[in-house]
Amino acid sequence: MKHDKLSFFEVGRNMSKYLSCSLGLYLVFQGLVEVGDFVGLARVSSGPLLYGVSRITQSGVGHFLLMLLTTGLLVSIYECFRRSLSKVKSLLSYVVLAIITLMVCDFLVSLSPDSTTDMFQQVHNTSRFASFSIRFRNVSSLLQSLLSFILSIALIVKYRGRIAAYGWVNVACMLLSGAGIGYLYTFLANNNVDFLNRGMAFAWTAFRYVVGILPVVFLRRTLVHRDIKESKNEDDI
Repeated sequence: MKHDKLSFFEVGRNMSKYLSCSLGLYLVFQGLVEVGDFVGLARVSSGPLLYGVSRITQSGVGHFLLMLLTTGLLVSIYECFRRSLSKVKSLLSYVVLAIITLMVCDFLVSLSPDSTTDMFQQVHNTSRFASFSIRFRNVSSLLQSLLSFILSIALIVKYRGRIAAYGWVNVACMLLSGAGIGYLYTFLANNNVDFLNRGMAFAWTAFRYVVGILPVVFLRRTLVHRDIKESKNEDDI
């Protein structure tokens, strides 16, 4: 079978278990990040559970640990995908490498003391490094989106099955995310507010979480371990 007709990439048993564990942890930690953002968006101050989560996710140490864990887990999944592309000598492995590099740079820039988890509060940071951080992340986000779109289209064209499905899902989620962000900013601008009511904040947080994790879930599905029972050799007694 030619490599451009592959429907998935095969990985070892231990790697498959590691990827499944990484994906599960990523979903949990990313969920905590979104809960923290929900608290900030809706100005939720009541409830011991939400208050406790917000204290963890929005504190300096808690935010750093969550960013470190989510970035590290996501990079590890992408790195396995990059190696699989590299094994079949696909130039797309360099596109994935560029995406990984931008992810790491984003994390390093986010270590600024002026960084905040609330995207609506970032514009109020006026320090020089904070301004650079915002500009860098905007450019990095644009480049990651462009590279991710190119990667997805190439995967749809060159591969099939689970690999092509990841490309389709990634493109769909990118379009939905862009449309959702546009609608949200339009709503905030028209209503002259910097926070949402609890219902809309929950809907936005859930929407962003789903469109954010779906590509990662389908990316994991491209890396498959197959149990193949080898028959005994003819000379075995």
